[in-house]
Amino acid sequence: MIEPVIVGLTLQISELQTAHAALMVSNEELVTKHQRHLSESQKREKKLVEDLENSRSGLKKCDVELKACKEVIDAANETIVLKVSFAGRGSHNEANIGEKMYLFVYSQC
Repeated sequence: MIEPVIVGLTLQISELQTAHAALMVSNEELVTKHQRHLSESQKREKKLVEDLENSRSGLKKCDVELKACKEVIDAANETIVLKVSFAGRGSHNEANIGEKMYLFVYSQC
């Protein structure tokens, strides 16, 4: 009577061992897949951080150029104000020169 029980238990143990082995293989595949996704995500994050730093650097350069351009425009505006004030006293032609100079300086920025 014990032999059929032992055979049944042996069969269940064998089935459980097979299921366990299959689950271990599946688990290994999932771990490998997860590690690959994690590595890819880290690479993408690194690239995005580099892109962000490059964008910030480009923005800083643009800001410096913009400030320099504004300084040139402010200087040109001062010159125009002086030319226009002198033009009020002098010829109308000097005022036109000041306006043309402003447009030239503004177009350069």
